[in-house]
Amino acid sequence: MYGRTNHCVYNINYHIVFCPKFRHKIIKGMVEDVVKQLIQEICNTYGYTLIQMESMPDHLHIFLSVSPTIAPTEIVTKLKSITANRVFAVFPNLKNHHELALARNHVNQAPPRQAVSGSVLTAVLMASGSGITQ
Repeated sequence: MYGRTNHCVYNINYHIVFCPKFRHKIIKGMVEDVVKQLIQEICNTYGYTLIQMESMPDHLHIFLSVSPTIAPTEIVTKLKSITANRVFAVFPNLKNHHELALARNHVNQAPPRQAVSGSVLTAVLMASGSGITQ
């Protein structure tokens, strides 16, 4: 699946893994449904092509394609910031238990304060944005 801009043809895919702090098993049931819906909405809003998304109770895999003009850190920032605030608005008890706090970021060719972990971009589900209703 190739994308095009005015001056290039590209196929840039990122595998992002979101993990709750201490890998608590909270991505299940209604939380899982809300998170998946939010990720899809964010991808549609910002023009990311969501290729595949799979969830486990303690982590979420997102495989997406983006334009070469968008930095990987920008993608993770948007996904984290919007998703966590909306999830906390719908499920306020999660924030009280600190289960979706920032644990760590691993980015290939990482900026300072981040570690390299192969070709997998790893992040934690923690963000801000406007809330949604149940």
